[in-house]
Amino acid sequence: MKLKNTLVLLGLLVVLSGYVYMVEIKGAKEKKEAQEASQQLFHFVQDSLTQVTLHNDYGDFTFVRRNKIWYLEKPVSDLASESNLGSALDNLETVKYKTRFTIKPEEVGEYGLGAKALRVAVVDNQQNRDSLRIGDDTPVGSDVYAAKVDTVVYTIPRYVKISWNKKLFDFRDRNLLLFEKDDVQKVVLKNPYGKFAVENRGEDTWWLPEIDRRADERRIGKLLTELKTSRIKEFIDDYRSLKKYGLGAKALRVAVVDNQQNRDSLRIGDDTPVGSDVYAAKVDTVVYTIPRYVKISWNKKLFDFRDRNLLLFEKDDVQKVVLKNPYGKFAVENRGEDTWWLPEIDRRA
Repeated sequence: MKLKNTLVLLGLLVVLSGYVYMVEIKGAKEKKEAQEASQQLFHFVQDSLTQVTLHNDYGDFTFVRRNKIWYLEKPVSDLASESNLGSALDNLETVKYKTRFTIKPEEVGEYGLGAKALRVAVVDNQQNRDSLRIGDDTPVGSDVYAAKVDTVVYTIPRYVKISWNKKLFDFRDRNLLLFEKDDVQKVVLKNPYGKFAVENRGEDTWWLPEIDRRADERRIGKLLTELKTSRIKEFIDDYRSLKKYGLGAKALRVAVVDNQQNRDSLRIGDDTPVGSDVYAAKVDTVVYTIPRYVKISWNKKLFDFRDRNLLLFEKDDVQKVVLKNPYGKFAVENRGEDTWWLPEIDRRA
């Protein structure tokens, strides 16, 4: 009888535990997730976006996405900064409102949500459109007012506004060239000393085909790292002549070709009047300044890119050294355990 009662109690305990999990724990979790989803202002997948338009304190911007790359179309045509634009889109995609209240349409100006509001709109590849206006700071806390329609106001974190309220300079791509170092197959260089190439022959071997000699791997690696990590310092959009900046036919040119035969090239011109920079350009429509050391690094003779090692070997891997000099020809062999041997006389070296 006692065993039967115990089994009944255990059964009730199992049922009760299941009830608590399903109703209290799982139910509370699902309720929280549903509440958070309902507080999300945007419902889009970032990879599906094809266009973003923005109006902020610094002007009007249009971004378009082609072949997975973001471009600026307004106010200038240029590559967009993947990091800054991507971060701003991340904030927009994940933002949740903190509070929500209704107002009359004529009251939007009181919250900075009228004509002067920051406005951002996105369009996806199905032509679905979503938009948000962001206004003034709230009196208390680190939030701002936002709205999607004239009658409902939300409060959202201020960092969302900060990420979109940037200047043109911040939304432009500042990479000198776009490439992955490990994918580079060839570098073509034209400078005052001539035109030549450096080819990747694999296994960390770089070659100078014009003279059929090995290139200095360490130097080439350092130059590619420098080219990859250096950044544009200032954009010059109101120029009239490339020759004025030394970017005509006599400009230094460096081009990087990857393993898919994609080519990206840079022209480097004269020194700027002030500072330690030089003028550069990738296309005829945009001139900018970059650090002078980039030009100095590539403005070298072919000899400077040659490997200068007398012999290429790893000391610990050497098995034999063969020597021929005026006194004869003989070898020194590695017998292991730091033992070197002279086989001609069968004696330790």
